[in-house]
Amino acid sequence: MTSVPDKAQLSSREDMINAALTYPAGLKIGSFVKVDSPMAPDAYRYENGQLMAGPGCTFSPTCDHMKTQRIPSLSGITHRVIAVDEELGVVALRMNFGPGSLFQGNGELDVWHSYKIYGGLIQGAEAYCKVVPSGTKSGWE
Repeated sequence: MTSVPDKAQLSSREDMINAALTYPAGLKIGSFVKVDSPMAPDAYRYENGQLMAGPGCTFSPTCDHMKTQRIPSLSGITHRVIAVDEELGVVALRMNFGPGSLFQGNGELDVWHSYKIYGGLIQGAEAYCKVVPSGTKSGWE
């Protein structure tokens, strides 16, 4: 996230935000392919420090390619853009995955995602995830 892409590879603020927003859109319908999320072939995702998608991923049989991996459909997902760094090509989103987002137990998954975007593609994603009580507000309502 801290590497500085060549200026020629950086997208406009609006284009970076639009690329990042394909992520919650894909989660909403259960497919990054269907929303045509602009992910690099070697894009990766870390969650709480663990590789969950991309080259070398062993979390699930389909996780070695972030765009085509199997993902849940999260119809109750909410999201908000919280920061954009135009010089580093980073967009940060706060998401709540909504009801049914946990495999077991009560609550919902609250996620802070940062996306590295340059060359018009999501190159990587890093997330911090935490279980919160159902109905937890973001604080920006």
